[in-house]
Amino acid sequence: HNGGKENEQWLKKNYPGIDITTDYDRIVSSPEIDAVVIATPIGTHYELVKKSLLQNKHVFVEKPLAENPEKAKHLSDLAKQKNRVLFVGYIFAYHPTIQPLFDKRVSKPIIWGEFNWNKFGDLGENIFLDVVSHPIAVSLALFNETPTSTSVNYSKSITGDTDIVSLELEFQ
Repeated sequence: HNGGKENEQWLKKNYPGIDITTDYDRIVSSPEIDAVVIATPIGTHYELVKKSLLQNKHVFVEKPLAENPEKAKHLSDLAKQKNRVLFVGYIFAYHPTIQPLFDKRVSKPIIWGEFNWNKFGDLGENIFLDVVSHPIAVSLALFNETPTSTSVNYSKSITGDTDIVSLELEFQ
């Protein structure tokens, strides 16, 4: 799309010495490149990460790693087999607005939390994979354990095309 051309022009202007390509195979087959960053639509993550790991690249991929747990497990196993770093960008667990929660849990246990993300308009992605992954990642980091029960409710807004997802995680 047009944003790609604008990005390419910006790169050429600000970093004239770098090589720009849209050929992913050229990137991952280059012996000069040790690691790649994947920030693409969610549906492309699995194939791009797999291709990168098979070419012995370390990988940083934006969340989520894959569209389902089986694919994510396969990529995790492949990274271990290849002895490559595979890091998934669940950055909100490290966000400055979240960090005070980690400090508070030391002095007083957190017994309940509620996260609200409001993002209007078409995300162009699966809302559960794109947005709900943030509170899941924060909750897992905050409680440092696996939930004992989960509940998900998904619906469309009465007033428009806005997706609404309610997720409840219960911890020990």
